[in-house]
Amino acid sequence: MSTTTRLYIVALFLVLQGLDILTTYAGLRNGAVEANPVAAWLMREHGEPAVYALKAAIVLGVLGVVLATERRLPRVWLSLRVGNVFGLLVVAINATALG
Repeated sequence: MSTTTRLYIVALFLVLQGLDILTTYAGLRNGAVEANPVAAWLMREHGEPAVYALKAAIVLGVLGVVLATERRLPRVWLSLRVGNVFGLLVVAINATALG
């Protein structure tokens, strides 16, 4: 896999995660309820910023694992691609809740 393809996969991952945060934020401002039980609990116990901080930590952790293991586990890129599909679904679900 080329370096350009890898950069596109990582860029898409980052964009989708950003859109997830933005659509979640907008939905919460418009009366939506957090559907993820872990995130909902975290919001109740520690506030909304805690969820965004956890999300950022997870994103950085995932990218760290991908970059640290890519040479030994080349299929890690497939995992990130699959994660992008799920990220797209989450953003689409969030967006429909806004509309």
